[in-house]
Amino acid sequence: MRQLWNRDTALWIFLAMAVLLTAIAGRYNVGRMEASERILQTTRVAHAELTALLSDMIDAETGHRGYILTGLDEYVEPFRQADARVWDRVNRLREQLADYPTEVQQLESVERLIREKFDEMRRTIALRDTAGMDAAKARIGEGHGKRIMDDIRKVAEEMLSAEEERLEKRAGTANAQYRIAELTNTLAAVFSIGILIGLGYLNRRERRRRKRIASKLAASKTETEDALARLDTFFRQAPYGIAYLDPELRFVRVNETLAREHGQPISDHLGRLLTEVLPELPADLLADYRKVMETDTGFIQRLVRGADLIWELTVFAVPEPGGRCGLGVIGLNVTERQQQEEQLRQSEERFRAMADGIPQLAWMTHPDGHIFWYNQRWYDYTGSNPTEMEGWGWDKVHDPAELSRVVSKWKAALAVGEPFEDTFPLRRHDGQMRWHLTRAVPLKKEDGQVVLWFGTNTDITGQRAGEQALRESTEQLKQLTEGMPLLMWACKPTGECDYLSRQWVEYTGLPEADQLPYGWLDVLHPDDRERTAAIWKAAVEGTADCDMEYRLRRQDGAYRWFAVRGIPLRDHDGQIVRWYGCCTDIEDRKRQAVILEQMVTERTATLNRTNAALREQQIFLDAILNNVAEGIVACDSDGRLK
Repeated sequence: MRQLWNRDTALWIFLAMAVLLTAIAGRYNVGRMEASERILQTTRVAHAELTALLSDMIDAETGHRGYILTGLDEYVEPFRQADARVWDRVNRLREQLADYPTEVQQLESVERLIREKFDEMRRTIALRDTAGMDAAKARIGEGHGKRIMDDIRKVAEEMLSAEEERLEKRAGTANAQYRIAELTNTLAAVFSIGILIGLGYLNRRERRRRKRIASKLAASKTETEDALARLDTFFRQAPYGIAYLDPELRFVRVNETLAREHGQPISDHLGRLLTEVLPELPADLLADYRKVMETDTGFIQRLVRGADLIWELTVFAVPEPGGRCGLGVIGLNVTERQQQEEQLRQSEERFRAMADGIPQLAWMTHPDGHIFWYNQRWYDYTGSNPTEMEGWGWDKVHDPAELSRVVSKWKAALAVGEPFEDTFPLRRHDGQMRWHLTRAVPLKKEDGQVVLWFGTNTDITGQRAGEQALRESTEQLKQLTEGMPLLMWACKPTGECDYLSRQWVEYTGLPEADQLPYGWLDVLHPDDRERTAAIWKAAVEGTADCDMEYRLRRQDGAYRWFAVRGIPLRDHDGQIVRWYGCCTDIEDRKRQAVILEQMVTERTATLNRTNAALREQQIFLDAILNNVAEGIVACDSDGRLK
């Protein structure tokens, strides 16, 4: 019994120890598997991030090249997005590889190269904006950016290779550990249902994990297929002609737009040489294609003119596995653009001819007031040149006494976008200052934004001298008229009175303002107003002279007769520019005329009465003489017969 007990006890102890050791070993293996899984996961993430990092760098380079080729802002946005994604991935890689010093050193090298690459691409974009596409192409042709990208690829590929090796080793280690754990768990299953349940649980969890991985892989595959489908749609529907040729210049891919312009279906392009599809292709253009492929020197752009169309071709090298390069071709139909540019050029020539032919000095400015164009008359007048006058150089020909005021007023007009008008002197080439009337108007978009300003300077020196002479003449005339014992007045060509002499105002006793422009009619005798207005209207219209008489009310209410005479002042074309007139008091003459008329009437009546009496006497004498018997002779004092 003691031996049986000892044997059973030993067996149970052995089984218990076996179960315990199996459990310990299983737990140990499970821990090793989980650690291996974490290491594998880290390796996979690092591998995926490195792959995505390279893809983002390619996206950035594609956007960069697209902008250099076209100058369109839509290519800059992918470049910026790729820039942001790259640094997010670098930060995640730094976190993933924090426990691996060697990988951290490699990542730092990649990070430095990436910074150099983005700096280079930014410099090229800036060069494209400031110096143009050719300068940017020359910068790309130096190959500095390509060398940086090659170094990035090299270091990244080394890291990827190292990560793949580590992934393979760790996967092998993980699989070995898995098999050991499976064997251990199988042995434990013989001794303990608990171990089997534990192993079953672990297996079930692993299957679920693998299922999740498979689901993610399927989703990733779907996303990749969708991206490829979108890319294919873009390729097919792009309004540009797009083609890819292999190193032998055979068509590998061509879109419908380019095939249609070639007059052949896509199927007649694929696999055929470029010279077979387009036998009329210029030899120099074909030589440029080969040069781009052989030297990988960025890209070239050419304008190709056909019978009816004009094409802008962009050709660039596309690296292929093995070190050789294929050829990417983008063709843009620029016929309409070229025609518009020609029309614009002709329009600009017509505008310049017109602007140089007008008598004014003309100029145009940017919205900020920076003058970028003058007509030829400006240079002829000022004796200056474009370099001196560009921008705000016009202040050199301004009167220093007027300059500060003019600049302030001009800047105020620029700020609100309203028309500008002012008069100031400008120095002529001989040093003489001549006055100019300056006007500038803003040209605006539909939204009100100012595009540019157009201004003119009109020489008004002679006009100002004439106006000054007119003012002096007017003042002299006023002094003369106010010294004369007459009522003087002046009117506009349209008949409105705008001046009454001091004598008129003192005579009527009313302010001058109350009698302008037609208030003077109110101081006429009511019986004379309608007749006077009709005569004045006819004179203004040119159908009658202004020569009339009317009664004018004095300040004490008494009316006196005046003789009125208006004389028109005409310009060299015979047009009336002003009326001048005077009123002469004829009241005494009128009264004398009335008295004289009365006297004439009375004397005429007396004479008529005398004549009547004489006729009666003559009749009486004739009757006597005719009835006497004797002869009667009448003689004068000298005895002569009458």
